[in-house]
Amino acid sequence: MFARLGVAVAALVALTPATKPSAPPVLTIVATDFAFTVPGGANATVPAGPVTLRLVNHGKEIHMMGVVSLGTTTVSEFFDKLSHGGFVGTEVGGVNGVAPGDSATSTVILEPGNAAVVCYVVSADGKLHALKGMFAPFHVQAVAGPLAAEPHTAFDVALNDYRITMPNNMHAGPHVFRVENDGKVTHDLMLFRLSPGADTTDAMAWHDKPAIGSTRAHPLGGIVGEEHGLYSFFDADLTPGDYMVLCWMPDVKTGVPHFYGHHMWLKFHVAA
Repeated sequence: MFARLGVAVAALVALTPATKPSAPPVLTIVATDFAFTVPGGANATVPAGPVTLRLVNHGKEIHMMGVVSLGTTTVSEFFDKLSHGGFVGTEVGGVNGVAPGDSATSTVILEPGNAAVVCYVVSADGKLHALKGMFAPFHVQAVAGPLAAEPHTAFDVALNDYRITMPNNMHAGPHVFRVENDGKVTHDLMLFRLSPGADTTDAMAWHDKPAIGSTRAHPLGGIVGEEHGLYSFFDADLTPGDYMVLCWMPDVKTGVPHFYGHHMWLKFHVAA
């Protein structure tokens, strides 16, 4: 009896709230044309592990918020490299395209060190939003105790070279998607809700004309670039109808988005 009681007490202790991993902290970042406002400014700090990023778009163009893990590299060094057509750091995801007036969330897994959020949208003048000032630093602090818990996911999405694999039993409601890059090159995932009769041209209008887009394809976020073997999460509240996911990442050789050059897109239906 006492042995069984000891086991029961141990099990109860294991289930107490103090021993459960906490939910990821939420960092809300506001986008304007062309800047990010991060709580805490240049001194913004988040714990290592899963962190949920919420992007609120107060601008007049579509904006995204890619997350780059920099380690010991400074954000100044990162921006200098970017401004000369290069890149340094690890792309770990982030919130993909959000329409003006909307918001979206994504959860990324962060390592300790320096980090930055960056908008990779290209304006109609051909200039990267980041080079107009749309980037911001933050710091990832090492955690002594257990890391936050990863989100509980409803659907898994796999990105390959060059294919998107996702379940075919989508139903309406709020869902969390886990997106893993199984390919050898960096991929992202952009989600659109389509109006009746909309096609791929409507989705790509947001890529070609970020201040205008298309009224027949509504961007709902997704995840920004993930390097090989990484995964992250995004939230989407789906209503019945047709949707499209696609990869906007440019090919490393041609610069043509995977959507165009490799037909990396997929349409799916959401049931009531």
